[in-house]
Amino acid sequence: MALYVDLSLVFTLYIGWRSTPVRGAVCGSVLGILQDAVYRTVIGFNGLSKTVLGFFAAYLSQWVSLEGFAFRIAALVILAMLDNGLVGGLQTLIGEPAQESFWAQALARSLLTGVAGELIFRFYDRFKMPPKDFQRL
Repeated sequence: MALYVDLSLVFTLYIGWRSTPVRGAVCGSVLGILQDAVYRTVIGFNGLSKTVLGFFAAYLSQWVSLEGFAFRIAALVILAMLDNGLVGGLQTLIGEPAQESFWAQALARSLLTGVAGELIFRFYDRFKMPPKDFQRL
């Protein structure tokens, strides 16, 4: 397995945090199935895990404030580990053997996805809603 940023998870979580549970779930399933097709894995594993996490992200945003830098990175890392665990568990269920270093690689991917996801969130939020300059008034 390679080390990569799980952009489909980042986009799914962003849409889930900023919209309804149904939108988060639909976005997660579409992006997850596209990820399965691109990486040539079993179709549906990433789709199922991203659907669950997109749905859950919408409810998570109602319970906790996801505005802090460190807290959002921690939430992204935990949810990325959960995503890797769901996909790994589904692969184990169909009889694919897990690699020895699966959890170490999953942790490294999750950390990378968490940091990159926070930077993407900040950049997009800044682009979408730039800070106001009240000195001109």
